[in-house]
Amino acid sequence: PPHAEISAALTTAMAGGGKRRRQLLRDAKRMIVDAVEIYRDKMGYVTHSMLGKALGSLAKICYARAEYNEAEEAWTEALNIYRIRMGKDSLYVAGALKELVKVLLRLDAERARKDAPGLLQKALYKYVRKQDVLDLKEINEILVLLLEDELGFKTTKGALDLFIPLLYHVDKVLRGEIEGQSSEHPNIDIRFVAEYYQHSGELLWHSKQDAQTARKWVEKSVGIWGEVANMGGE
Repeated sequence: PPHAEISAALTTAMAGGGKRRRQLLRDAKRMIVDAVEIYRDKMGYVTHSMLGKALGSLAKICYARAEYNEAEEAWTEALNIYRIRMGKDSLYVAGALKELVKVLLRLDAERARKDAPGLLQKALYKYVRKQDVLDLKEINEILVLLLEDELGFKTTKGALDLFIPLLYHVDKVLRGEIEGQSSEHPNIDIRFVAEYYQHSGELLWHSKQDAQTARKWVEKSVGIWGEVANMGGE
């Protein structure tokens, strides 16, 4: 099936609920598995970008179906293809690293704590320093993972040290102080900005590096949420 058809099936399945969602996920998985087999086994596209995208879709479906071992295998294979075909600093690679941590959290908490620092630091670096336009939605997903109790970033001394400079960098981009970078992403939503300052403020507080800025960022978030509420955006 063409990738557009696969993406449509994935989106529909993820939006469903109850028994209907289970059926949609089952149907979507069957379609995507067929696509992977066609790309890899029949057409010989062992490192083709379309195979990588199909594997990424398969990983998301498996995660939604609580098939975490399959999800890890699919993300690992997709990640290798993304590095070859999309470039090691691409959004595809950054996204796969982030999603892999989510899977590991479900599979093995101890392994997740061991692997997450390296995976998330690489992912956040690619999102923050290697893109002309910041995707705050994806960045916020990483910050939420950093706040997960099971990963221990908040309570382990020095665990956040490599991430804090990236948080300051995003703040500078949002204030228009970094030439060549902006936050004017097509999917930008003022709520993503509010979430960014909320999460980054909390992380900065836990790092014990700059309590004053942490407070300022949280207050900024509260102010933005207030503007959203006044506009009827809750």
